[in-house]
Amino acid sequence: MTVSVGETVQWRVLNADNIGHTFDIDGLGIHMTIEGGESGFLMFVAEEAGEYTFRCKIPGHDKMKG
Repeated sequence: MTVSVGETVQWRVLNADNIGHTFDIDGLGIHMTIEGGESGFLMFVAEEAGEYTFRCKIPGHDKMKG
């Protein structure tokens, strides 16, 4: 995903799994816990240029990132 500095980002995050996961964006201070089968919504303003990693921080879920 590419956004411009100053742009408002809105994401609906769906956890289609049957167990809980987290959704974290390193460097932006974003952390959500989403139970299995549920969804979450986040909105933030892209205040600084850069590349950011999103991931699940639950131990053993290292492959769940982008």
